[in-house]
Amino acid sequence: MHYLFGIPRGQDGTDGTNGTNGIDGTNGEVFNATLASTISGTSSNTNGVATLDTAFADPDMEALRLKLNEMILNGRR
Repeated sequence: MHYLFGIPRGQDGTDGTNGTNGIDGTNGEVFNATLASTISGTSSNTNGVATLDTAFADPDMEALRLKLNEMILNGRR
């Protein structure tokens, strides 16, 4: 099936200007302590995502529900 709509195309806008360049940071190695302190607490990002607690009768949907819950809970480690 192919639908055709008679909606006319609007006018093209003009291109905007580029923003200013940011300051170049220092290059260097990321140390384990810096990395650990930066990512600590990020597992709480999934706390607002509820798990699916109602089981499905369909076995395939139930397997999918269990895997989704597993992914959500593993993100909280």
